[in-house]
Amino acid sequence: MTDTALSEEKYKILVIDDEPDVLQTIADSIRSDSYLIETQSDPRVALSRLQTERYDLVLTDLMMPDVSGMDIAKFVCHDLEGDCEVVVITAHATLQTAIESLQMGVYDYIQKPFDADELRVVVRHVTEKLTLQRQNQRLTAKNNRLLNHLSTLQDISKILYQLSDEDAAGEMVLDTMIEYFNLSRVALLKMDSKSGRFRFSLQKGFTGEWSGFSFAPEQALNGQIPGKSGPLHVDIRHGSLTVGDDHVYNVENGRLTLVPVVFQERIQAWLACFIEKEHPHLPEDIDTLLTILANHIAPIVNGVGETLRGGYNDQLLFEHIQSHVKEAAHLLRPVGFSLFRFDVIYEGDKPFLIRDALESIQIKIRALVEEPVEVVWRSVDTVLFILPEKDYFLSESFSRDLIEEIEHYIKNVNAPFHVITSYACLGYPECGDDAAALLWRLWVKMLQDGLNAHRDFLEKGLYEKS
Repeated sequence: MTDTALSEEKYKILVIDDEPDVLQTIADSIRSDSYLIETQSDPRVALSRLQTERYDLVLTDLMMPDVSGMDIAKFVCHDLEGDCEVVVITAHATLQTAIESLQMGVYDYIQKPFDADELRVVVRHVTEKLTLQRQNQRLTAKNNRLLNHLSTLQDISKILYQLSDEDAAGEMVLDTMIEYFNLSRVALLKMDSKSGRFRFSLQKGFTGEWSGFSFAPEQALNGQIPGKSGPLHVDIRHGSLTVGDDHVYNVENGRLTLVPVVFQERIQAWLACFIEKEHPHLPEDIDTLLTILANHIAPIVNGVGETLRGGYNDQLLFEHIQSHVKEAAHLLRPVGFSLFRFDVIYEGDKPFLIRDALESIQIKIRALVEEPVEVVWRSVDTVLFILPEKDYFLSESFSRDLIEEIEHYIKNVNAPFHVITSYACLGYPECGDDAAALLWRLWVKMLQDGLNAHRDFLEKGLYEKS
C-alpha cells in the first residue's frame, strides 16, 4: 500500500458511553468521511466487540456499570493485539484517574462537558499518528525485504565475477530471474551487428509467437521508446506488440519489462521478462532488483571481463595504467588507483536532476582534487583517480575523505537528491604489476561496494524519499 493509500484509509472508531444522548453527541461531533463510527451504550457488549472486531480508536466514558472505562482501556492497551488507541472522556475527572489512564497507555484524557472542536483535534491527531506509524511499519518491512534481496544478489554477484564466459554469466542471471523472482519468461537481448537491432542472445520461455522478436535503438514498442534511465514496461492489452510504426507481433496479453544493461553510458543489452496478466508471487521491488542484476552483468556483457584480463578494449586507459605501474616499479614507489561511481537517488519526475547532480559532483571534484592526483572520467558517473606515491592505505584514506567532502557539500546546499557513492581502491605493489587484472578487480570491488552502499542507504530509511 502506498503512502497515498494510507492517507485515504478509513479509520474504524468505537464510541462507548452508557448515556445514549451523550453517545450520539460524541459520534456527531467527530463524524467525517474518513471515519467509520460504531456506537455502543452497553460496555459489556463493547468489550465483546473489541475481542472479535478490529478498531483503530476507542472513545470511552470512564464511569459505567459492570465494565468501566478503565477496564476497556486496560484490555485495549495491554491485551489487544494491534495498534488501537484509546481516548477517555469522563465527567468524573480526578488527577489520580488521569495519571492512571495515561500510565496505562491511553492516548488522551478529556473532561465532560467536552468541546467538540477539541475532541475533533484529538481524534485527528490519533489518526495522523496511526498513519505515520503504519507508513513506518510498511517502509521498515519493505526495506527488510530489499535488504534480504540485496544480500542474495551480493552472493550471486560474487560467483558472477568469477565467470569469464559471457554466456555462462548470462545463463546464471536468467536462472536467477526464474528461480529467485518466480519469472517464467526471461531473456538477454544483445545488439546484432549485422542488422543493428537488439535480438534474443539468451532466452528461456520466449517461444512460438516471440520468434524473431527484435527492435532497433530508439524504436518504439507499443508507442514507448526504451531509454537507459530505467526499466520500460510495455503493456500488451489486445494481443499485439507493435515495433516501430508497423511491425506487429501477435502475443498474449501481459507486460513486457525491459531493463537496460548500461556500461559507460551506452546500452550494451537488455534484460527482458514477460509477466502474465496475473502473477501472484512477483516481488514488490522487482524493478530495483532487475536493475541491480543489469548493473552487475554490464561489464561482462560489454566484454570488460575478458578484455581487462588481457584484451584491448579501452586500450588507452589500459596503457595509461600500465605506464604508471611500470614507473612506480622502476622508482620502487607505490601508486594507488581509486575507482568511483555515483548513483543519484531523487524524488519525483525530474528528468534533468541526475545530469545536474552529476555535473555538480564533477565541479566539486575539480575543486577538491589537486596534482599530482590524476582524474580520469570514464563516464558521467564513473571516475578513476590515479594516486602517485600512495599505497593502498593512503588511497583508501583519500577516497574516504573525498566521499566525506562530497556528502558535506550536498548536505550544505540542501540538494533535492541523495548520492550513493561506491568505490574501490587497489594499487602497486600490493596487487602486482598486471594492469589488466588490477583494473578488472577495481570494477568488481566497486560494484560489490555499491551493493553495500545501497544496504546502508536502506538501513537509514532514505529510500522513502526516492
